[in-house]
Amino acid sequence: MVRAGRRHKGVEGDRERFEDDREAGGERPVLTWPLDASNQLAHSLQQHGEEPGSERASARIAFILRRSMPASEPRAGGGAGVSKSADATDDRQVEAAAFESVAVWGREALSLSRELKGVSPRAVETKADAFDLTTPADAAIERRLRERIARAFPTHAVIGEEQGSSDGPHDWQWVLDPIDGTFNYFTNLPGAACSIALRRGTELRVGAVVDFTSGVVFRARVGSGVVSDDGPRTSQHTAAGRARSERMGDFEVDMLGTLARVRPIVPRLIGGAAFALLSVALEGGCFVGLGLRLWDVAAGVVLAQEAGHRARWWYGSSPVVHVLVGTESDVEAFAPVVAELARRSDARAQAIA
Repeated sequence: MVRAGRRHKGVEGDRERFEDDREAGGERPVLTWPLDASNQLAHSLQQHGEEPGSERASARIAFILRRSMPASEPRAGGGAGVSKSADATDDRQVEAAAFESVAVWGREALSLSRELKGVSPRAVETKADAFDLTTPADAAIERRLRERIARAFPTHAVIGEEQGSSDGPHDWQWVLDPIDGTFNYFTNLPGAACSIALRRGTELRVGAVVDFTSGVVFRARVGSGVVSDDGPRTSQHTAAGRARSERMGDFEVDMLGTLARVRPIVPRLIGGAAFALLSVALEGGCFVGLGLRLWDVAAGVVLAQEAGHRARWWYGSSPVVHVLVGTESDVEAFAPVVAELARRSDARAQAIA
């Protein structure tokens, strides 16, 4: 297991009883929830021999989340009379369960990506331009993730690249990009990844990036650092990019020149923002992303921040976002330039529309 950034030791909880056939009427699990409560969930899965990626593993995580809180304690967002300490406890439980869930779901996404790899070119469609592809794997992975979320976290909302946003008010929202870098995925190039993130309100709390090339799931939650079951597969570079368009090549070249005038850079233009942010999280460097969507960067930003980096956001015409991620000094140096580039990016996008 690899960890980057901050670490916290968890305290193992008491053994719980898992009921396969009924939800109510059984013995309530007795759990303590330390700062790194996810250690207990991982212990429970291992103790009961649940196969990672199986439906039983997902069901156990959902069961522990639903059954571990005392019946007298209201859940977060439960209305008047809910104390801040109760809210904080509930939030940690949700985040701990989500942190374990994304490991399972990430492996499922990886498995689906491999099963559906050899699709006919006739099954591939384009969206904004010839480089913006969507494949049957995109839809299948997002559909599977939504099914898992609905089962484990039925009150949570979801927004994803393929199916858009679920309706209704919500405190928690999952942000999904089933394949970030679909062009790379379809053409067998490195840089394709699945991005899964959870936010509370507008604050990103949990993220996972599945590197389809190495087959490794990297994940983080606030306070955990970056965790994986294998080693890093990326190299150290500064990455700069924007949403691909056939009419934006001159803008990308100009952007690199502008950034290089601030301080020396080693530019790298790659297909997936999630993969680029994973590289920054594991090996350092700086990421500049213009004209993106939240699902492109949400999980990667969580990983980068938990590895000790800083993120700075600018918001264009909804749902466009611009983001700068790097060390404190890089962000301070590049922020004025990126702010101007973001403004110009928005203006150019409006002119083209």
